[in-house]
Amino acid sequence: NVWNLPSLRSLSIENAVFPVTTPLSEQLRSFKMLYSGQEQPESSDIINVYQAGMATMTSLSTFHLSFVGCSCNSSKPSSIPFVEMPSVEFIDVTVLGCIPPYGTHSLWKEFRKFFFPNAIELAVTLDIGDKNRFVLWENHNIALYSLLAQSPDDEYLDRYPSLELLVVKVRSSVPRPSLQDDGEPDQPPTLLFPCCCVPSLKHLKIRSADAHWKLL
Repeated sequence: NVWNLPSLRSLSIENAVFPVTTPLSEQLRSFKMLYSGQEQPESSDIINVYQAGMATMTSLSTFHLSFVGCSCNSSKPSSIPFVEMPSVEFIDVTVLGCIPPYGTHSLWKEFRKFFFPNAIELAVTLDIGDKNRFVLWENHNIALYSLLAQSPDDEYLDRYPSLELLVVKVRSSVPRPSLQDDGEPDQPPTLLFPCCCVPSLKHLKIRSADAHWKLL
């Protein structure tokens, strides 16, 4: 069924999955996708449903995506390889407590499918835990890297070529470093920041409630 809501400009979907088609998609200015809990569909399934519709959101200026406590599954790749969204200027992404059961690069494989050539602001909220908790590569947390970096087979080198403001909010579940047997403190987890992928960046804000992690 096609919704007849000609004045609708903002759509927020929480813990539900259904396609957004034209003409509704063409008139949206703000779109939010909010999911929480392991009972939700895999992230790749959710992206599969919305990717085609998002390509037709030609008036969209604000995009908010949130996965909290969800499963990031890379074993079922999205059917549409790439979506360019030139109208989007403001992006907000939250990834908290999401465990990738099929490898450490799950988030990278999902989020690299989007290209925002005119986005000027990006806010990212993520958590950083111990080695058994979140997405790690050689003991480094790659959540932020996954949202910013290009994969080797992507067409576009910079996915955010116009980005001016990046706000990173880090929630740490890591306790204060304890002493090892040799008396040296345990090394705090490292969050990778691919600064080479945002060459247009003018303002960087990093917020965290504690300092039991480091930025690389």
